[in-house]
Amino acid sequence: MPFDQARQQISDRVVTGKRAEEFTKYLAKLRSQAIIEWKNDEVKKAFEQGVAQQAKAAPAS
Repeated sequence: MPFDQARQQISDRVVTGKRAEEFTKYLAKLRSQAIIEWKNDEVKKAFEQGVAQQAKAAPAS
């Protein structure tokens, strides 16, 4: 593989990784600022479980 092509692939992976990390931070910020009025306790429970699973799956930074 030519150097220029390898350099482009490496750059793409770095940018994609950083973009995903920043997007995750942005969503966490929005969620922390959101005011949610829960009308159904089951939906609230499912949401909290989903957030907990995402937190476990997220790489430690």
